[in-house]
Amino acid sequence: MHDDFGNGSWTGILFRASQDFKFYQLYITPEDGIGTKNYARWYIRNGGANTWKELRELRTKLPFALISKQWHTLTLTGKSFKFELYLKKREKAISQKVMDWTDTESLHPKGTIGFIAENSRHYYIDNLRLFDTPNEVNLAIEPTEKVATFWGQVKRHNNLSN
Repeated sequence: MHDDFGNGSWTGILFRASQDFKFYQLYITPEDGIGTKNYARWYIRNGGANTWKELRELRTKLPFALISKQWHTLTLTGKSFKFELYLKKREKAISQKVMDWTDTESLHPKGTIGFIAENSRHYYIDNLRLFDTPNEVNLAIEPTEKVATFWGQVKRHNNLSN
């Protein structure tokens, strides 16, 4: 999460988005970002521009300092209308639950996913994974120490050296 000018930016994930501008949105702002620093903020949009609403009661301070240009894993799960947000530093084995909430109005049952950054700044997403059900996400274990992963890293390194 950084731009080419060295400033932190906020990053937004739109989900269950429809063509008529109805969606949920999660903003993550790093500690060195622009705006409400080191927070997760949730929004709902129900169509036109005047339907945009921040769910201020859900604004959540992140459990550790999220810094731009550092590797983190963000996991957003959604089962029915219950959503959970997890974050993990690269060196940690287990993701920390940041928060959960349930849309009691059941506003957006389906839609697509999208990404946005503050003022058209660019940021990088690597290893994006989408799952059909939250049960497919293994939050506790990353495969970095597995033999297959290690072998893949060795092969990749050898291919880059040639």
